[in-house]
Amino acid sequence: MPVRGESAVMERARAALFSPGSPWPWVAVACLALVPHLGVLANPFVLDDWAIIVENPQLSDPHAVRKIFSGHVASFLGPFGVSNYYRPMMHFFNYCIYRLFGPAPLWFHFFCLLLHAGISLLVMAVVRRMSESRPAGLLAGLLFAVHPANTEVVAWIACSPDLLASFFVLLALLFYFRCTEATGGSRVAWLAAMGAALLLADLSKEIGLLLPLVVVVYEAVVRRRPPAAQLKERRAEYAVLAVVTLAYLAARTWAVGGLLPVQRRTPLAFADHLYTAVALFYRYAALAVWPARLSSLRYYWPNHSPLEGAVILGWLSAGLVAGLAVWLCRRRSPHSLALLLYLLPLAPMFQLPYLTNVLLMIERGMYLALAGFCWLAAAALVTAGKRFGAITAAVVAAVVLLGYTGRSAARIPEWGDEIGLFREGLKDAPDPFHPSLYLGEALLRHQRPAEAVAVLNEALRLRPGYPETHNDLGRAWLELGDAERAAHHYRRAAEIWTGESRRDFAARAWNNLGIARRAQQRHGEAIAAYRQALRLDPDLALARNNLGYTLLVENQVEQAVEELRAALARQPGFWQARANLGLAYAMRGQWDPALAELAEAERLSPDNPEVQARIGEVCLARGDRQGARRWFIRALAREPQNARARAGMEAVKRP
Repeated sequence: MPVRGESAVMERARAALFSPGSPWPWVAVACLALVPHLGVLANPFVLDDWAIIVENPQLSDPHAVRKIFSGHVASFLGPFGVSNYYRPMMHFFNYCIYRLFGPAPLWFHFFCLLLHAGISLLVMAVVRRMSESRPAGLLAGLLFAVHPANTEVVAWIACSPDLLASFFVLLALLFYFRCTEATGGSRVAWLAAMGAALLLADLSKEIGLLLPLVVVVYEAVVRRRPPAAQLKERRAEYAVLAVVTLAYLAARTWAVGGLLPVQRRTPLAFADHLYTAVALFYRYAALAVWPARLSSLRYYWPNHSPLEGAVILGWLSAGLVAGLAVWLCRRRSPHSLALLLYLLPLAPMFQLPYLTNVLLMIERGMYLALAGFCWLAAAALVTAGKRFGAITAAVVAAVVLLGYTGRSAARIPEWGDEIGLFREGLKDAPDPFHPSLYLGEALLRHQRPAEAVAVLNEALRLRPGYPETHNDLGRAWLELGDAERAAHHYRRAAEIWTGESRRDFAARAWNNLGIARRAQQRHGEAIAAYRQALRLDPDLALARNNLGYTLLVENQVEQAVEELRAALARQPGFWQARANLGLAYAMRGQWDPALAELAEAERLSPDNPEVQARIGEVCLARGDRQGARRWFIRALAREPQNARARAGMEAVKRP
């Protein structure tokens, strides 16, 4: 039946978009999720992407899957203590892409973008099913697809846990509704699908644990089923949810060393914690409603008074949400579930993640919560359409979608410049220390050491004696060619970390000191520094590789082989250690083992000119001048100034 205010055009549009079986809603949501964000495919790695992908040794290890599922989220860094986060699906997702396409950011962005499109479609499907309103489902999917606050998750590969968890949570929720409608064998299949989706959600991020709570509250609030009736009617569904949740908690306890092995306490008094959380509730709500100002590093001072503006607005926001919840529950409205989807994923954000004395607001924590917000916004638009006319509601929706699309499209290229992101965070930060430190590290990643020194010196002035700053300054001075200054900062970092009983970090500082001494041709001091690193952390494969190479330079081949084998025992995918072991075998005249190790290094690091040049040297030593020539040409094509390859080509030309 036509809605008041509809024209013939609107009637035709309604028929095309909302008739059963129409593909156009799915096409519209998918296009709006993909097209404004296509610019992300040109973006490089940024921020944490470097650590979890480029510098992650597990991704090049063909036997790393067991390690991925048996350690905490940062276990790939080595024995850096424990973490409360168990997110193996993030590493498995990256591992699969890396094994197929290598460390190319294009493909990581591509699959993240596909996940976002899939989640947008699931938002539409869940809202359709729950609200029994095709217009509400379509609008919710469209709003979620282009909400500007989602750009952080779409554009930052390190946010893949949010994408994966959101995808599987919504999928499990959809499967739950299918379970309640199915019978016989099909019900068993839907139960199995729901359990699998929930397990994958849990293994992606901790928010997967919220799904059973969402289901129980939905049954109690929307369907008004008391606990006894719920258990009777939904015993199969609840049994699957319980078994999967317990299995995940057991796996987490085994892998991480406990449910929450790291105890974190806010430095605030209870009242200040409360005021800050209330202000944060307002800030997240404001970002959902008016996402004009976006920032990857959004810092705030904690709140200490109930009379501060943000705290007052927070109480008002909480009051409005509470009133809406009561109204929806009294009406037994299915939109109550939208409030749950907004509030529950957002709840962990109020644990108040601090960087010493300032609060870091995390936009990516809103991703799944925005599914609930967009559902509520869509329901409001549909209600407005019934009251004020479909054309008016359609115009409002189009204006909002157009504004969201433009803001998202403009934000995506900004994520291609991590230095710009840190400068943006530094500009408004109440305490500039951490943004300055992170900006210095970004400048180093982009080979701008002189600028990094200036920024890091400012960070050191703001907080003297911070070991990470000294370590980064060491790297900057080493890249500038001042190995003595680099050694000074590395030693200072090692001393501070040792004093703080951080043996793992101190070991890396000693390893870096060894690199600085080797750059000065002070090989004895370099070897001593590497050995000190290994006394602190015997499993530090990087130090064993560096020690092995320095021993080769000193012609201590047997000891070098021992250290390099030990490095590979700890990290089989360590291509530098493979290449150095191949060099060691070549120095012993063992050509076949040398070629085998170098070939494996070339497989792990394709088109590496140094490895190719070493293979050419071994071929030349075996008398294979044509093979040597081919490898030297390949190396020089990648790096025309490679000294090893240039010398090899000269040798090939000689009789």
